Amino acid sequence: MSKSSLRQGAEISAISLIDECIEHSEKNYQQLPDNVQKRVTSILSLFRSKSIRAETPIEIGDLIASLAELVPIQSRLFSDLCESIAALCIDREFVQFENEALETVSNIILKHLELRTFDPSPGLRALSTLLYNNTLRIVKLHERILEVAITLSSFSDDSQRRSCVLIGNLNAFSKQKLDRQIYTRSIKFLLSALSKTGTDLLSSALRSLQLLILDAPSEILDPQVLTHTISNIAFKQKPATLKYEAIMALKALANTSKKAFYAQWSLLLTKDVSLFDLLRANPRVSKATADLLTDIFRDTWKFLYIADNTSKRSAFTTLAQQIGDVIDVTFHRFMAALSAGIKIERSNDRNEKPLDGPVYNRVSKAFATFIRNCSFDNGRLQDGYIQEVIQWARRTLSNTTEEALIVMKSLLWTDIKFKPFADSFDFLHQTFINYISHENPDFSKPAAFALCRMAYAYPDEVVARYAILSPKLQEIGPIHSLPIYLRLAEKGVTDITVWLDLLQIHVPRSFEINHIKSIQRSLQCIGLAGNVFSDLPDNIQRFCLSMVLSNDGSEAAHSVGLLARSSAADISSVFLTDALLRLTSYTPPPLQPLSNVLEAFATRHRDMFEKKWVHPVVRCLQGDSSPYGPRCVGFLFAFVDGNSTAKITTDANFTTSIANQNNNETNTNNETTTNDTNNFVCSEHPQNSTNNSINNNNDGNGDYVGETEAELAKTLIDILYRDLQSEDAKMRWNAAAALSNAFSFSAVSEEAVALLVEYLESDRVAKVKIKSADALFNLQGRAQTGEKYHQMFTITLTHLLTPAHFTNLPLATHRKYDSAFRDVLTRLFFKLLDWSKASDFTALEEPLINNVDAIYEMLEAHEDAPWKQITRLYEAKFNSIPSKTLERFQDKAFPV
Repeated sequence: MSKSSLRQGAEISAISLIDECIEHSEKNYQQLPDNVQKRVTSILSLFRSKSIRAETPIEIGDLIASLAELVPIQSRLFSDLCESIAALCIDREFVQFENEALETVSNIILKHLELRTFDPSPGLRALSTLLYNNTLRIVKLHERILEVAITLSSFSDDSQRRSCVLIGNLNAFSKQKLDRQIYTRSIKFLLSALSKTGTDLLSSALRSLQLLILDAPSEILDPQVLTHTISNIAFKQKPATLKYEAIMALKALANTSKKAFYAQWSLLLTKDVSLFDLLRANPRVSKATADLLTDIFRDTWKFLYIADNTSKRSAFTTLAQQIGDVIDVTFHRFMAALSAGIKIERSNDRNEKPLDGPVYNRVSKAFATFIRNCSFDNGRLQDGYIQEVIQWARRTLSNTTEEALIVMKSLLWTDIKFKPFADSFDFLHQTFINYISHENPDFSKPAAFALCRMAYAYPDEVVARYAILSPKLQEIGPIHSLPIYLRLAEKGVTDITVWLDLLQIHVPRSFEINHIKSIQRSLQCIGLAGNVFSDLPDNIQRFCLSMVLSNDGSEAAHSVGLLARSSAADISSVFLTDALLRLTSYTPPPLQPLSNVLEAFATRHRDMFEKKWVHPVVRCLQGDSSPYGPRCVGFLFAFVDGNSTAKITTDANFTTSIANQNNNETNTNNETTTNDTNNFVCSEHPQNSTNNSINNNNDGNGDYVGETEAELAKTLIDILYRDLQSEDAKMRWNAAAALSNAFSFSAVSEEAVALLVEYLESDRVAKVKIKSADALFNLQGRAQTGEKYHQMFTITLTHLLTPAHFTNLPLATHRKYDSAFRDVLTRLFFKLLDWSKASDFTALEEPLINNVDAIYEMLEAHEDAPWKQITRLYEAKFNSIPSKTLERFQDKAFPV
């Protein structure tokens, strides 16, 4: 080791120092020579000044690992190394570790701590710094780390505090992936530390507990014990630091255990000392407390339905009544805090000391969250409370405008049928109109959001007051007015005055100012204009169609699809044609609107569709994985000659063949397209390129060169069979629905029928089973069922006799799907009976005999039941059922 290298230490690279350390490590010193100790000390000083050159931060990590292997763990020098590691590793831009280096350093520090020769604080601090955000990289060391932390916590007060920090970092960023024993032992240790005294210890324990709560599985947390322990510190300890850390720990608990946290509301909100008392503490504590109140009530409507009351307060359950009482007390305490005003006002009442301005703002937001999630129309808040909020808003609107608007906005989740709210609606509506054009964005933004909410939640009320709203919307311009109009359009408003203002004034202005977001909203509004399209003047109809067809982007394509399902397709003879050519020229193709256009052709304008358009549509579908692809295919069968289609065998190599075909077509057409995952992008000359691709595949008369109707039907069936095998449930049910259409046009695949029968029997998704049954119902004859007839009969009968289906779904959804499933099963069963022959009885004997009474009752409930067919089945073996039962069937089948 030369003196020149010592003099030029600041210029030494990390790689050369690593080589030095490795060279000395290979000598296996029992005790480092003085010159080596001095060299290590100089390197540590270079660490402090960050004077070591490194190509990457990982080189510094490797250097630390090399030093850890060199320095004896029983020496004082190792403690100095630990101090340097703790100070250095905070800067992640300067030092990073590969997994091997991290594990090496952690292992060596653990060995040092397990010896218990020196003060463990430096080692605990170093290990804690290494662990932060790296805990999942050294999972196999967790048990040792936790054991060391717990054991060394009794060494000194400082080591106890360091152990708390270490345990916090052990659990931080663990993403619930640690062994549960690690979490439970960590919680037990930290709760034990919280029972001690000492500001530094309690602060570290609270901070570590917060990190643990954020990443531990919520089911292993005990909100009651944690809340009681933490709130004791928040309410009884004087240091502001402890109050702040306690509030932050409660925030973590409120966000991770929301569904169980409402049981702690009483402790935090209604006692003599509550969170509301902390609103007048240290500003930092006050702000955190206001944020905690917001977190407590955010999204609580999702589970507070248990406190709903539809008649009298006595209708509450015991738990719901307790929640209602807590909410009542909380409302009064919120109102007391807000009524006290901010510190620019004076108050002689110590209990109503004004709040700091920033705190007052956050409390108003917390109160708004409380009101929104504990609405006035469901019995949780007593009569008169909404009037109190309105009176407060009127009183404070001029002085604390932003806060008043925020709270008023939160009232807009109340049912309009609730009379106190309905009586206040005009005041709210006019106030938001007054402030939507204010120059202060803190006032205009909540007002704009509130009017959007009003338009969405109360469209009829807004339309009734449209004469008041309209002038203001024209004043503020399309950027701010179009979101309001869009909400009205989404809710299906049909008032022609609203639509004329929107389409004659605001939509054209958005294109004039060329504001991208406004143009997107305008295109969305035009798409939704389908509800009133036939009532619009001719010039506006033409304007709407030209706008959606001449603009690119997903909004324009989506609007084309919406208009295709409206009367626009009937009014304009060329709209569907232009829409089809436009959508098939996009890359990637927008399949949802394309399916709507094809639906309009197939169901209302079949005579306008030219067969030469099938090929560009098929090209759009090949290799696509959108659930709307099968829907497009289903409508194409309307344009394939049913007489030329027959039973089809699917092609196992279909995916490969269509990919090659697609590549060849792309090379032939030489189309210049741009792929964009967010937007649909048109070719440079979309209509020309589409026409060229069409002309390349037909002879000018609409007939395909070298492709028969049967081959086309096979291609379409192959696409559907591929999609029917998808793991995506939405893809499966769309493919089944498309096959239903194919079967109705006699295009059948035995493999597809077999797969549909399998889905009918065992698929767990309700819509897949329903669509599969519907597709099988559309088969045109028994011959198309192949060898699956008897299996279909048995499965259908079994499902019909099952008491309930889809019981895993919410009650309303279960009833909806169960009813739809039974309806299509009944139709399918009756069709299968129509196809039955007397010889089928042998194969179907068991289900027919075992369920004879249930079958009779089921058929008796339907006027169009096929009594003759079922009776002939039983007559095939007349002694299979009691003679009286057979006579009952015969009486129904052959009435006198």
